[in-house]
This record gives sequence, C-alpha cells and structure tokens, in this order.
Amino acid sequence: MKKEKDRQNKTIVTLQGGLGNQMFQYAAGKCLSVQTKSKLFFDTSFLDANNTTTDNFTARGYELEIFKNIDVPMISLGNKKLSFRLKNLFYPKNELYNEPHFHNDPAFFDLKPPVVIKGFFNSAFYFEQIKELIEKKAPTKKTAA
Repeated sequence: MKKEKDRQNKTIVTLQGGLGNQMFQYAAGKCLSVQTKSKLFFDTSFLDANNTTTDNFTARGYELEIFKNIDVPMISLGNKKLSFRLKNLFYPKNELYNEPHFHNDPAFFDLKPPVVIKGFFNSAFYFEQIKELIEKKAPTKKTAA
C-alpha cells in the first residue's frame, strides 16, 4: 500500500524554453512539491522532441545543470516506448495542469499529486512561499590544498 502511495506522490514539471523559463518552471514545481510533500521530477520530452533550430524556433536543451543545488530526477514522458508505462506509473488518471494564461492562477495551489504541470510560470507568485529555499546556495566543495 505504501509503495502505491509513493508511486502516486509525484509532481512532474514539463520543461520548455531557455534557462530563464526553466528556472521559473523549476521554482513553481518545487513550491508545489514542497506544499504537497511530493517528489519532484522534470519531464524533458519537449526539449528532447524539439532539438532542431529553425528560422522560427530556437532549440533549447536542459540548462539547469549550472545550479549545483538543483538535483531533480529527469524523465521523458514523450518517449513513445516508455510513455504508456510511465504515464500509468506516475499519473494514471492523467492529472495535467496547463497554465491557462500568463496571469497568476490561484488554482495552481489547489493541485494535488500525481500531477504534471506545463507552462512558463513567469511570476514570483508561484514560488513566493519558498523564496528562501529557491535562493539558497549550494554548498561548495572544499578541495585539498
């Protein structure tokens, strides 16, 4: 029973855009996962599927690795071979939240895991509650002299 509950206790953030957008997406997902006491995951399927720059689109990859204090497991729900299995494993009821607009959406904080969130979340509104946690620097490693 506990294993099934753990399996359902996921907040998955679909990453898209460049570094700035990914920072906001991480912060919103982190806030929701802290609030709901759920495990945070990054879904990289959009980045994986859109990896070619064209005249109208700039391809982006995962860029949050520059932050040593962001340690979030990555999955790709868009991989056709894994997609069905992962969707049933992580969110069998297809709990999906698409940010409805670029305004603050109070309904965001009513979400319950398992949930996949997709949007840009370009506002401190989505992480104000954990601002200190987001700004916390990663510990530096000391090297032998």
